[in-house]
Parts: sequence; structure tokens; C-alpha cells
Amino acid sequence: MDFYTSANVVSVRGTTIPSGIYKVKAVYDSNQWTLVMKQVAGDGITPPKPHSDLFELPMSVKAALSQSATPVISLEPIAQTCTLHMKWQLSQASVEFAGKWKDLPTK
Repeated sequence: MDFYTSANVVSVRGTTIPSGIYKVKAVYDSNQWTLVMKQVAGDGITPPKPHSDLFELPMSVKAALSQSATPVISLEPIAQTCTLHMKWQLSQASVEFAGKWKDLPTK
């Protein structure tokens, strides 16, 4: 999946993600989900840097209300933030983002 941001964003856990285009995948390991983001371009035109940025963001996990045989990805905008949800089988993982200078709610 591709993830594009035209401004710097920050995850709820404090990792700053520079503007750009990223390849995104979720990695599941021993009941822990991690969102892995690899920058492939800075502005959509420029080729990727030889040492592209790689970010690994821990995801919040909870039991899904129903089973999903195929992965389902959704974005949920709420006020000044946006939450990326990934649901697969009996798990739902999520990570929240906001603009670099926005306040994120504490959880």
C-alpha cells in the first residue's frame, strides 16, 4: 500500500514522518503489530534517495468484532488527527497520525 503525506506528520507515539510517498506494510510478530513505512519519494517526482527513510511504528491491537479472511485497511479522520486501521482475521491494529504541530490526545 502507498501512503502519501504533503506535510510532516507525527505518530501518536512521537515518531516524526517527513512529507513524501511511502510503501507501507504491517508486520505481525508474537501478538505485536508494527507498521513499517519506507520512503520511496520525497515529493512524488524525485526518485527515492539511496538511503531511504525507514520507520517502524508500534500499533495498538485489539480483538476484532468479526473475522476477516482478507486484510481490510481503512483511514478514520477525527478532528485534527487520522487513524489508520488494519483488520485481519480476528485482530484489528491501528496507529494515529497528526500534523507535526498539532496536539495529539493522550491514550
